[in-house]
Amino acid sequence: MFLPKENRADLKFVLLFFLRRRGKHLLELASPGGAGRNKTLGQDSFAELKITLPQKEEQEKIASFLGSIDKRLTQLRRKHELLQTYKRGVMQKIFSQEVRFKGAIGSEFPEWDKKKLGDICNYLNGKSYEEDIVEVGEYYLITLNSVDIDGNLKSDHKKIDFTDSSLKQGDLVMVLSDVAHGNFLGRTNIIPSNYYVLNQRMGALKPKIKVNTHFLIRYINHSQRYFKLHGQGSSQKNLSKGDVLNFSVHFPTLVEQEKIADFLTAIDQKIEAVARQVDRT
Repeated sequence: MFLPKENRADLKFVLLFFLRRRGKHLLELASPGGAGRNKTLGQDSFAELKITLPQKEEQEKIASFLGSIDKRLTQLRRKHELLQTYKRGVMQKIFSQEVRFKGAIGSEFPEWDKKKLGDICNYLNGKSYEEDIVEVGEYYLITLNSVDIDGNLKSDHKKIDFTDSSLKQGDLVMVLSDVAHGNFLGRTNIIPSNYYVLNQRMGALKPKIKVNTHFLIRYINHSQRYFKLHGQGSSQKNLSKGDVLNFSVHFPTLVEQEKIADFLTAIDQKIEAVARQVDRT
């Protein structure tokens, strides 16, 4: 245990220093031994570290300022976590029909229908384009790494310089293969433009009846347990075409779909706004 000497250093300032990049770098340099957890920081090595310090009064002001920022970050991250928990809970109630929306004059919507995903969408498998990836290309390649664990489409994609017209704006893409524990299987999102191409181990779902695709992707991503259970294989789990098309969707009217999608989109926007606050802070 080390304690700052009286009138030389403020404890919070020193702590914050070693928790940040410059301090961590110095600790690495002073830690002989192997990589990772095998490194050892000795008392003498730590005591010999040289750091630049302002006067103690300024240290206290800096520590107070950074401490207030850390407190704000903690509050924002907690808010972000609570919103995500709320979203999961409300989705469970909506998709189990425990909570129902009403019409414009308070009228009840009809009971939900039950359809196979194959009755709602046409299905297409992707092709192998790994050898066609280029640094600068006009089209984005949708691969296993294009969708995150929450089903969101990432902003960065590999590129190719041609299209096979496999994807059009409004199509859905689904993860069909996962090397981990199947947690990515079935994750789905919407293609925002015509400048995307489908790679292998990804599936495309092209609506063939009127459906609110924002409702559909949320229903599919909420039902990830089905896809995880149907993943076949040991080290790498895969979904077959039949697994995808036989997935059952409890299907409300289009108007209620839109109400559900708008409600959940509003929650997503709040979550994204808090995430941006965290990044800025």
